[in-house]
Amino acid sequence: ERQRLAIKLEDENLNATEIYAIKLESQNKINSMQDKAYKEEALDPESICLTKNGTFYVASEGNTEMMINPFINEYSKDGSYLSALPVDKKFLPTKDLSSGVRDNRAFENITITPDGKTLYAANEDTLFQDGEAAYIGRTGTVRFIKYNLKSGEAEKEFLYEIDAIEDKPNLDAADPTNSVADILALDNNGTFLVLERYYDDNGYNTDKLFLAKTEGLDDVMCEFSIKGKSFSKAKKTLLYDFSTIPSAKDDFEGLALGPKLADGRQSLIVVSDNDFEDIMDTQIFLFALDF
Repeated sequence: ERQRLAIKLEDENLNATEIYAIKLESQNKINSMQDKAYKEEALDPESICLTKNGTFYVASEGNTEMMINPFINEYSKDGSYLSALPVDKKFLPTKDLSSGVRDNRAFENITITPDGKTLYAANEDTLFQDGEAAYIGRTGTVRFIKYNLKSGEAEKEFLYEIDAIEDKPNLDAADPTNSVADILALDNNGTFLVLERYYDDNGYNTDKLFLAKTEGLDDVMCEFSIKGKSFSKAKKTLLYDFSTIPSAKDDFEGLALGPKLADGRQSLIVVSDNDFEDIMDTQIFLFALDF
């Protein structure tokens, strides 16, 4: 389902410095190409973006174990299917795990540039044919796909390196992972906020927010595999470490720009996913961008 959530930042004095109210205003079911509800497991929505035309795109992660492909589809306001962006073979799951996305690590994030002309999507973790996933002492590499929304075609792919996991006592047995949870385009020239998410089986979660730039990078769209090859990767700068907030110990997955704050800075909304777990909360944090 598509849900419209209103987050009010201003009080009666128009002082936009904190979250005053959160209200679910509406919701619509999204339908398949056959104008019917999706079958069980066929839809795993992870990210949503509104267009300037009032339609919206949804990224679905698919299911590698069931060989269900990830997709990025466009829908009308009422949830009717409109179109699909092409997904290259290199991203599709394979039974032998020789290539494609890893299980539960496909299109976790999409974002549209401020001019509304370009949509970017990123796989959550390293494709099998591109190398190893991020792990203890080892970085991972994901691809940012650049789609032209007028032509409906992919134009380029850029590389982004996920941080390695810092080693800790008994961490290996906790199956730690680090991945790209969300991306947010700040301009039309390849500048993004990138949310990297770490968690392990010990129940420890933490996120880091980075500023990343892809302008001028090598285009790797024609490379089915980058393993053993050398290409430029996004320049990234750490902006914020969520581990500094005592209450922010859940699974943060969403980024959205809000209105300008009272002091003129740009607001940023960050939301967590409770994963349907009783011990986790859905949290919404308000930040001010100061750069």
